[in-house]
Amino acid sequence: MTRPVPRALAAAAAAVCLLFVPAAPAAAHGGPSGYVSTVTAVRPDVPGLRVDVVGGDDRLRLTAPRGTTVVVLGYDGEPYLRIGPDGVDRNMRSPATYLNRDRYARVSMPGFASATASPTWERVAGGRTYTWHDHRIHWMNPDGPGPDVPNSQRDLMNWTVTGRIDGRPLAIRGTLEPAGTAGSSWWAYAAFPALALAALAALGTRALRRSDARAPAAH
Repeated sequence: MTRPVPRALAAAAAAVCLLFVPAAPAAAHGGPSGYVSTVTAVRPDVPGLRVDVVGGDDRLRLTAPRGTTVVVLGYDGEPYLRIGPDGVDRNMRSPATYLNRDRYARVSMPGFASATASPTWERVAGGRTYTWHDHRIHWMNPDGPGPDVPNSQRDLMNWTVTGRIDGRPLAIRGTLEPAGTAGSSWWAYAAFPALALAALAALGTRALRRSDARAPAAH
């Protein structure tokens, strides 16, 4: 005769299955080169400081915490953006201001642009959030990684965008991967339910054995 599963055990099974099945990650849509960038870490970890990628591998979007000032540095370490309580300013003498106008930096650089020049700030937006194109998060070759790129970097490139938050060093780190592979550890999502069910099976066996031990002998 088939023994009914105890109600408590059935309820536990449902709860554990729900606990161990995480939401599947969203599909990664790449930029024009077929790659996708992902922010993996922001240091220091300041409440309210948020950075994410927009457009696959095209732009970074940063939100500064209230009451703070975040400075994003350009490609030669010069001040490029300043996001503070009064809005967003861009350094008009930073070479990044002009290089970022085209995805592959196909621009004419004005003579006054210099990484060593004192900043000339111009207000470009209000609020605490700003989105800008950044060459550090994508391949600079329109066809993707060129022949000079080592094979070890073709499927995973690490990048870093630096800055300061209230004078402290800021590092935004991320990865660049082919679209469709970024964050696609699907084996982990399949393994969680299997492990949970295996654990429940062991618990069920123990529960039934205890039930047999307590049951009165049949006459």
